[in-house]
Amino acid sequence: MIPLTRSIPLLKALFLASVLLFAGCDDSTVVDETEPSTDGPDMEAPSIFSSHDKPPVLLQGFYWDSPADVGDGEWWDFVRTRIPELADDGFTHMWLPPAHKAQNCPSMGYDPYDYFDLGEYNQKCGTETWFGSRQELEQLVDVADQENITLMADIVFNHNSGGDLEYNPNVGDSTYTDFQPASGEYTFDYNNFHPSTYADSDAGTFAGFSDLAHANPETFNVVQDHQQWLDDTIGFDAWRYDFVKGLNPSVVRELQQNVGGFGVGEFWDGNKDLLHQWLNDIDYTASVFDFPFFYSLQAMANDGSGNYDMRNLWGSGMLFDVPFHTVTFVENHDTDKDDPIVQDKRMAYATILTHEGVPTVFWKDYYNYGLARRGEATGIAQLIWVYQTLADGGSTLLHADEDLYMMQRDGSPGLVLVLNDDPNDWKGTTVNTQWANTELHAYAWGSSVEEPQPQNKWTDGNGSVDLWAPPRGYAVYAPNGY
Repeated sequence: MIPLTRSIPLLKALFLASVLLFAGCDDSTVVDETEPSTDGPDMEAPSIFSSHDKPPVLLQGFYWDSPADVGDGEWWDFVRTRIPELADDGFTHMWLPPAHKAQNCPSMGYDPYDYFDLGEYNQKCGTETWFGSRQELEQLVDVADQENITLMADIVFNHNSGGDLEYNPNVGDSTYTDFQPASGEYTFDYNNFHPSTYADSDAGTFAGFSDLAHANPETFNVVQDHQQWLDDTIGFDAWRYDFVKGLNPSVVRELQQNVGGFGVGEFWDGNKDLLHQWLNDIDYTASVFDFPFFYSLQAMANDGSGNYDMRNLWGSGMLFDVPFHTVTFVENHDTDKDDPIVQDKRMAYATILTHEGVPTVFWKDYYNYGLARRGEATGIAQLIWVYQTLADGGSTLLHADEDLYMMQRDGSPGLVLVLNDDPNDWKGTTVNTQWANTELHAYAWGSSVEEPQPQNKWTDGNGSVDLWAPPRGYAVYAPNGY
């Protein structure tokens, strides 16, 4: 088998190389042509790659209706108590839910009313948000800062909700666009929303909410001031942009240029071309969540019969094209609520925590579903160690067939991931690795069928070795001694 190689930016390097692609024959992927890297023009690695002394791992620090499980107004305190152990596990970043006051009660914050009320003004059903008070949030921020975990704010700038009724001459009727928030930091009226005298519309609307008109300088200044305030006053240093399909790309681009910090957009679409276009439109000032790869992982994990074709994994996500601008994930608050991965999630986590890109771990998977498995080789905690200790360098596809997927990280020390979706049998084959005459050890493995530790293996003088993974499972090999 001739390996399919991509020589792309190392997680610890700040330069570009080219992408080496191959086409093939029979039932496995083999080589043919070379393409340049598409990781953006004049590319410099985003700040997330240099802000810590280890490769970045993001935790989504909530799930849909998460406060209901710990008590109204208790989520900030609940998360704060977990931060020291999360730092010990290797997490470098945590994405928190929208912290502002929303219209509804309870609310997850995606119906924003007052951007500058983080739970200190008595409006819209009370003083605290569903997550807690501003004071409790600031205590969480202090502990995260002590533990060197960067906090990511969830930015909802497409729409507002909860305004009072007013006459709107732009539509000749009354609209719920009169906003007089108690924070007193700003007011909005009909001309801050579409249709406005500045613009009739933008890229899209969401769920019938009042659609913010960012072409109105007053509107844009308010949202930018809010984001800058979250940075300077509250202590957030990174941004998750909600529903960027509804925003003109210039909005995200200008916010990233003016406020700074690492940003990632939720462009919810499985079409890679559309995500590439969005990155291009924002001049690569932010990254993008890898929904195309999520759909591949979902199809693989949910097909317990083993009928998923493992050859479809390689190249299916943004991480294969623009790793420095890709945030991978296995689940989030929306997919978990509406269309979750229901089995073999550890196979998916083994994939994103060995491949390139910035991996995201979902709180509910780590804690509620017990997949962390601290102190065991079969959990997410061990895969985080693998990602931060072994998973260096570009990527090479060593082998792929209907049941078996084997890839190598080409750096130092590097690793080999073996994924097996067969529901009954161990699977493996002989591949050519980068290590000659070297003992390889399985540092992480897992299976929903059986979980004995894979055997150590020795490569020959050419680096060849047969490596195996358990049914519906994975194994991660690297040189012994780490």
